[in-house]
Amino acid sequence: MVRLLALVLALSAAPAFADAPAQTLQACLQSRFEAMDLDLGNAVGVSVAVLPMQGGGAWHGARGLADRERGEALTTGHAFRIASNTKTYTAAAVLRLAEQGKLGLDDPIAAHLPDAFVAALEKGGYDPRAIRIRHLLTHTAGLREHVSKDFLLRQAGPDAREWTVAEQLDLAMAAGAPLSPPGAGFHYSDTGYVLLGSIVEKHAGQPLPTALRTLQAWDANGLAHTWFETLEPARAPRAHQYWQGRDTHGWHPSFDLYGGGGIVATPTDMAAFLRLLLEGKLFEQAGSLQAMRTPGVAGAWNDYGAGLFELDVDGEKLTGHSGFWNTFAFHSPADGVVFAGAVVEKTALPYAALIGSLRGAYRDCAAGRREALPPAADSP
Repeated sequence: MVRLLALVLALSAAPAFADAPAQTLQACLQSRFEAMDLDLGNAVGVSVAVLPMQGGGAWHGARGLADRERGEALTTGHAFRIASNTKTYTAAAVLRLAEQGKLGLDDPIAAHLPDAFVAALEKGGYDPRAIRIRHLLTHTAGLREHVSKDFLLRQAGPDAREWTVAEQLDLAMAAGAPLSPPGAGFHYSDTGYVLLGSIVEKHAGQPLPTALRTLQAWDANGLAHTWFETLEPARAPRAHQYWQGRDTHGWHPSFDLYGGGGIVATPTDMAAFLRLLLEGKLFEQAGSLQAMRTPGVAGAWNDYGAGLFELDVDGEKLTGHSGFWNTFAFHSPADGVVFAGAVVEKTALPYAALIGSLRGAYRDCAAGRREALPPAADSP
């Protein structure tokens, strides 16, 4: 890991240029990626994609294993459970429905949820008439979290089961009283996005996967390797993902399936979706993207907005989202590039350091200084 951080510092900080031929840029990035000391202990796999916002060719690379037990090599065609990266997609769908006049961000959630969910919230001490849709989007509703370490570990043992939205809401209500009044503080809550998934289904008149696929034109926009696990046919081989050595591949996805998570995608598709979003191509009104980028509570965790947050990488603020299983998609405004990827082991290779390495390599390669690079075998 020390060598990875040293690599980040050693790579050039020169601005990126779009004038390098795509093939040359891709070849350079591949060479640098292969040369990076990524500390692939215990056969950790890493899959990444670099996608310029304008022009240039996309690049993607993969190293390590997709399945440790079988020794299956990880390829750029493997997809991953992207976990909370799904929140960006869910939030964008809510904003699209708002554009269509089917809901307002300042509407009370009581007007948009099933009666049973409203009753469960009230029983848990919440006021669904004071909580607004905007609060769910920005994690400022004061909601408790239904996800815990114990909740996740149940999926690895004999108590593994298929969860429903109602059961997850009940878990959050049983976790304790509201953490704050609506709008008063930031408290990250998967439960809030599960409720948003229900709201999307109601107003789209479709199951959540179909609603997002339709509202965001996944097929027309070329997201051929993006789908909701078990709720849609698989569109690519899915890599095994590990947590502290545990293989979670067989865990039923219902523990994270209903809007806070659930999407499976390749890093290339993740990068393409974020580019579409930040280009404004998923919306009809510029204010929708601005709403996603506006923090719910100024100065709170990473200036979290509505499904987007800011990540500091070596002094630059990148926009995007990450996921529990060490997945990420972030845009570097200085470079005009989206970096996306996944690490097979959740607890290995912090994604911010990996993004730093990728960004440094991109800058070095795009500046057209390949002749100054040492051969891959001799790289640090």
